Amino acid sequence: MKKTPLRKVRKGATAAMKRTADALWRKYVLLKYPRCLCGLSSVDAHHIYGRKAHPWLRHEPTNGIGLCRICHNNAHSWPNRYREYLRNRVRAAEQSGKPDYAEICKRLEGMIDELLQRD
Repeated sequence: MKKTPLRKVRKGATAAMKRTADALWRKYVLLKYPRCLCGLSSVDAHHIYGRKAHPWLRHEPTNGIGLCRICHNNAHSWPNRYREYLRNRVRAAEQSGKPDYAEICKRLEGMIDELLQRD
């Protein structure tokens, strides 16, 4: 009997929308904060409140800041150093229930368009 390879399980639309929301969130944060705290160009979008500890803030635009690679590594290595500055920059948004990724994507796209029109 010939063995057939296992088919890959197709990820649902929710997973695809979540990836889209992640990409839009990253784009928004890097457009809003093109410079890192140290003055270098931002290359990483950093979650101020972590995705695992605060999943409801994962796609909240105010929960992000653009950092250079060095500062991003430092932010993860020594989080207390950045905590006070980041607390002053961002207010936590309370959300409940399952996130609506279509609405998140729509809101982030609108915010990106606004930022692009300013320049």
